[in-house]
Amino acid sequence: MKKLIAVSSVLLITLIFSLNLFAQTGKLIIQKGKVKVISKNQGIVYDQPNIEIDVYESDEFHTYDDTRAEITLNNKEEVIQLYSATFLVLKTLDQEKSQLSLPIGKARFLINRISRQINQIRRFQVRTSNALIGVKGTDFIMQTSGAETSVMTIEGVVSLANIADPTKSIDVSKNQASRVDKSRPPSPPTTVTAETQQKIISQDKPAVWEGVSMEEPAQDTEPTQETESEQVIEESDLEEMTVLESLAEIQDIIETIEDTMESNDVTIQIIIDK
Repeated sequence: MKKLIAVSSVLLITLIFSLNLFAQTGKLIIQKGKVKVISKNQGIVYDQPNIEIDVYESDEFHTYDDTRAEITLNNKEEVIQLYSATFLVLKTLDQEKSQLSLPIGKARFLINRISRQINQIRRFQVRTSNALIGVKGTDFIMQTSGAETSVMTIEGVVSLANIADPTKSIDVSKNQASRVDKSRPPSPPTTVTAETQQKIISQDKPAVWEGVSMEEPAQDTEPTQETESEQVIEESDLEEMTVLESLAEIQDIIETIEDTMESNDVTIQIIIDK
């Protein structure tokens, strides 16, 4: 009888674990365009606007040209607005953290911790290829080509550092922007005009960041061995990616990334203490 109870308990625990593994964790709503969702090893392209689609831990999202979509997580405390030609992965979603991967593309992150107790700490991590970001209840937008990551803070404060040397960080305050280029430290924060902010918020192409006059950082940061091993894209391709203008070119890169995501490890993390 004891053996039977033990076996039943194991089966129950296994069932609960299986259910939790694929528990619905958020919603995706497409405003326009198309989004390919890879969920539970099955890829489906959605193009119907204003319909809620359940999303799960480990889901992958590939947005097409002329697309806008929104993902809400953690009881709408975390909102991710996706732009065209973007690839996002919900790596880990649990009580302690949300860990996302953004190998390429553009997204806006609105993090609201008002509903949480002050002494609670929750980590919100976004990974690209070369930056480390720390925020406290904020609204910011970021775009990455793989070799370069640009960040603009709309509300709150963002602490930005290159993953190669997280000790050299800067604070990017409201209405400011900074950039991490390859292994260099972040550029000094610079004020963004209201006109340029609206262009960054409303447009897809990386060229929109050219409206921000960013200074060069003081010196390069030597990448660590771990950072080099975490690169998704070959170093020989990185310089070309920094000047990509065509969304079609980016789409080709996204499809390549889809094939290599199993070996992808990320390097940007956003830490929220509230």
